[in-house]
Amino acid sequence: MKLHKGQYFYAPRGGNFRIYKFDGEHGDGTSSSTEIGETYFSRSEAYARVCELNGWKQKERKA
Repeated sequence: MKLHKGQYFYAPRGGNFRIYKFDGEHGDGTSSSTEIGETYFSRSEAYARVCELNGWKQKERKA
């Protein structure tokens, strides 16, 4: 998935998942993001929070 400037995403950090905001790509081919200070202990919690922050509807998971 390609991120757009201002979108939120999560990434693993140690045994947790942290939420970041994508700041954008730079002209030299690099990109940057800012950690927003929210940590979650499960991927599903982090995913739910990212959906909420980005205004996305969560996809239902198949059992």
